[in-house]
Amino acid sequence: KGSVMSDETRGEVARNAVGSFEKKQKFQRDLRAAAAKFLIKPKNGIAYLVSCGHLDNNPVDVAKMLLRYKESLSKTQIGEYLGGEKEVNINTMHAYVDQFSFKGMDLDEALRYFLAGFRLPGEGQKIDRMMEKFASHFVENNPGIFPSADTAFTLSYAIIMLNTDAHNP
Repeated sequence: KGSVMSDETRGEVARNAVGSFEKKQKFQRDLRAAAAKFLIKPKNGIAYLVSCGHLDNNPVDVAKMLLRYKESLSKTQIGEYLGGEKEVNINTMHAYVDQFSFKGMDLDEALRYFLAGFRLPGEGQKIDRMMEKFASHFVENNPGIFPSADTAFTLSYAIIMLNTDAHNP
């Protein structure tokens, strides 16, 4: 025999469904507002999500958010934020890179996978910082492929420069 749901239980289920729907709608509105703020100044978009209670203000949570919502945010601004020189930016970039698994990938494949979520900033020092962390993480995930992270870094940087030369006038 099947169980019969009481009117009270049905009402509670309906209220929970409506509440869940409204919560998702509020999050989507907050995410759109945060994306607009992020476009102007990334830290303001992040601060907005923190103030709304959608995000904890720590590098790991921010990195996960940037990766998860990369389609809703400006890829150029994600790159600028991750490439920043302040400690919070560097820690977030490290946490961002650590979210990836490059196990079993060739270097060029891993590099494409990594760079799909943002645009590299134009400043050489920012690119250096990001590629150093990428190369280190790639070598950790694929021991024995390169003698050191420096080799992976040099090759990664060369690939980026070749791509830039090939596709930018």
